[in-house]
Amino acid sequence: MTRRREARFAAQSWSALQDSNNPVYSLAREFDDIFPEKIPAELPAERGPARDRPRARVEVLRDAAVATAFFEGRRKAGHVRESISPHSSPTFCVKKATGGRRIATRSTS
Repeated sequence: MTRRREARFAAQSWSALQDSNNPVYSLAREFDDIFPEKIPAELPAERGPARDRPRARVEVLRDAAVATAFFEGRRKAGHVRESISPHSSPTFCVKKATGGRRIATRSTS
């Protein structure tokens, strides 16, 4: 599998891109510092379970009332309904630059 990866990487090298007269070449060269010189042969090191990583601070009590009021209004309007799915996405509030709050849903794990 490593040989196929290296062959694919060689086909996508700077010289291959330049030889193909691809108009993206000059733009990509401006940002060449973000592209790796060599593809790593292994996966990154294990970072541990997500529960051991620090989490963002959430003002739970204030946010709960705002989120409840927001979704209750949406439920009454018929825009949302309570989910019966065993999978859920946490909902919380984030501060806006203007000082207000905005409902946010984390839909990825």
